[in-house]
Amino acid sequence: TATFVKPAPMRPFEVEGVGECYLAAWNTNRMRQMFRLGTVRDQSEVSLKLAQAWLQNLKNGDGGLGFLQIMRGFENTQEKEDLYVGSVANLDVPMQLIWGEFDTAMSWEQYGIPIRDTFGITRVTLVPGGHFLQEDNAVAIVEQIVDMIESSRRRHRGV
Repeated sequence: TATFVKPAPMRPFEVEGVGECYLAAWNTNRMRQMFRLGTVRDQSEVSLKLAQAWLQNLKNGDGGLGFLQIMRGFENTQEKEDLYVGSVANLDVPMQLIWGEFDTAMSWEQYGIPIRDTFGITRVTLVPGGHFLQEDNAVAIVEQIVDMIESSRRRHRGV
């Protein structure tokens, strides 16, 4: 069997009818509540505008059908996992893993370490933040990406 298990908050969306009702009930206050339950560690970043933007993104003019397709599209089969792992493992590109140190939705121990080990990723950075790491620590993410690009360029030029 596949090793990836959907985190509990994703599961209601996969059930036909339940997912639609669950998503329809989401409003700006529900988004802010979700952010406060550990997905965003720095609560000073949880503004009304942020919640509105995320809600708009989820429902995206189609009432959330695109989002529900994504949530229902995970195939937890060994065949799919082998395909995905094989596709990524065979890439000849620099890899790094940036993970929210305080992610309660997908913890480093349960999800991050297996990804690191599966792909042999040596460039790993745990960044202070939760599941929505880009809201907590966008600057740290950008710094890590820029550093990886610069390191790759130096290696490519033989510097």
